[in-house]
Amino acid sequence: MVFLTIGLMVGIATIVTLVTLTRSMSSDIERKMDEFGANILVPPFAKWGIKPGTGSGYGD
Repeated sequence: MVFLTIGLMVGIATIVTLVTLTRSMSSDIERKMDEFGANILVPPFAKWGIKPGTGSGYGD
């Protein structure tokens, strides 16, 4: 019973930590994007989506 309780506590603590880190990282990335003034993210060598220098990004 002791191991079950410890296991549950470790599992819950892990989930809480991961959720907190994910939210913190997301808000930090959002803040940095706002600082840059970027409202769209264009990865280099994108195979789909918006590409710099093309019309729709689908090869036209």
